Amino acid sequence: MKRQELRIWYQYLQTALKHKKKVNKEFYKDWHLTKVKTQKFDTWLESHKDFLNPPKTIVKEMKDKQDWSDNSIHLRVNKANNYEESIKEVRNILSGRLNRTRFALTIQRPIQQQKVDDYLKCWKGYNEKNKTYVEIGESLHNFYKTKQKTYAKSTKLKRRKFPKLKDYADELTYLQIIKRYVQKADKILNNVCSGEFTGQI
Repeated sequence: MKRQELRIWYQYLQTALKHKKKVNKEFYKDWHLTKVKTQKFDTWLESHKDFLNPPKTIVKEMKDKQDWSDNSIHLRVNKANNYEESIKEVRNILSGRLNRTRFALTIQRPIQQQKVDDYLKCWKGYNEKNKTYVEIGESLHNFYKTKQKTYAKSTKLKRRKFPKLKDYADELTYLQIIKRYVQKADKILNNVCSGEFTGQI
C-alpha cells in the first residue's frame, strides 16, 4: 500500500471515530484506535511503519520439530489424501486464524486519490461546518487556488483544483456534484468502519 492511500484511509477512519460510528475493533486492533482518534497521520505512522512494508508471506514445510514456533500453525496432511479435499480442509482450519488486519491492508482496485480525498473534504464541510453545497464547492475551489504558488515551487506535489459555480451553466448541476461527493464519502465511511477501503461506492 502507498503512503498517500494509507493517509486517506486513516483520515476516513479518524472521521468515523470522531462521529462515533460503529467501527470493527477486531479488524483495527493493530491500528490502536485511541491513537487514531488524537494523532496526526505522520505521528501515528512512526509507530506503524510496517503497514507500508509488510513481511513477505512465507509458507514452509516444517520438517523438523525445532522449526516449530508459537507464531506458527502446524498441520499434518496425510500424503494419501485427495489434493482438492486437503486444500479445502486446510482453508477451513486456517479461516479466521491468520492475521487479516496488521499486514493485510489491501485496496481492491486503484483509487482516484484526489477525488476520494475531496469526497471527505465535502463531507466534513457539510456535516461538521454546516455549509451549503455551494459554500462547500466554492471554499474548496478557493483552498486549492491559494495552493497554486506552493504547487509551482514543488515537483512532487500534484496540482489540484476544484470547479467553481461559474464553471457550470446552472446552479443545480453544481449542487448535484457536491451532493454526490458527500454521499460517496458517506458510503466510504461506512465501508471503512467494517475494514474495507474504499469498497463499493
